[in-house]
Amino acid sequence: MPQVFHSFPEYLDAVEQLVNQKATSGPQQTEALIDFTRLNLSRMKRVYKTFKPSETVLETLRGMASCTLTLLTEAWCGDAAQTTPVIARLAEAIPNCRFSIVYRDENLSLMDRFLTNGSRSIPMLILEDSNGNVVNHWGPRPAALQHKFMEGKNAGTPKAELQLMSQEWYNSDKGKSTEAELATMLSPLTFQR
Repeated sequence: MPQVFHSFPEYLDAVEQLVNQKATSGPQQTEALIDFTRLNLSRMKRVYKTFKPSETVLETLRGMASCTLTLLTEAWCGDAAQTTPVIARLAEAIPNCRFSIVYRDENLSLMDRFLTNGSRSIPMLILEDSNGNVVNHWGPRPAALQHKFMEGKNAGTPKAELQLMSQEWYNSDKGKSTEAELATMLSPLTFQR
């Protein structure tokens, strides 16, 4: 049965249990993915502790109609480690928001409705209105980083270099691009109570 986490702290607890078991989410249990899970736990805790949404965005979110936000992710995903805490902070500010985090590999039929260039790229955030209609989706990373990432990938940049470039980008951006893009994504439900 697929796991569903109804809050970010609940998800963090599950990832911490995986780290303590020297495991990760998903069917592949490689040493590299297990190491990423351990590293991502630290990153998620840091970002969740330090990221504070802007007052402008908070005001917008407080005016939203009720909605459902579903985040598809995996514990080993580096982009998710940087964006999931930001997404969680924003979801916490929305009145009547049903927020859940689910593992991609346990929910492939849902994931396959939101492919990125034919790929099961995560994280993927899905916004539904109070009637269960999909209004918008976002992922797998902020547009500016996605552009740089795809340029590097298409130029044959090694995966390790792309990961380092992404980490440095996230460190300097401090969640602001994710926040801005998500505020735009969520805006169709603003002031529709």
